[in-house]
Amino acid sequence: ALRRVLATVLMAPALREPAAGAATALGMPEANQVLLDMLADVAQPGETRAEALAVLGQLGHPSLSSLVQAALTDSSPRVRSEARDLLAKQAPADAIPLLAEAIAFGTTTEAQ
Repeated sequence: ALRRVLATVLMAPALREPAAGAATALGMPEANQVLLDMLADVAQPGETRAEALAVLGQLGHPSLSSLVQAALTDSSPRVRSEARDLLAKQAPADAIPLLAEAIAFGTTTEAQ
């Protein structure tokens, strides 16, 4: 039943994380694909795309490092901010200069 509504449920902010976790626990690799598609879809709001990246991080997606690197240059300040947060968890030393730059020159969202 979850397969039929997975994309819809993953779009609901309050349900995204538990739905992605349930889909992964149930062996539904399409959850990763839905999240990857959401992240790549620049027509989606930055908040939605950032949440997709966050959930991919929580799920330990095997390509997370490359996803984070690409997201660091995204057009959305919210996506860039999430990418820096994930980088800080993965490689704190690498994140320090990017965090300092965001504080000094980024948008309000990025500086927070």
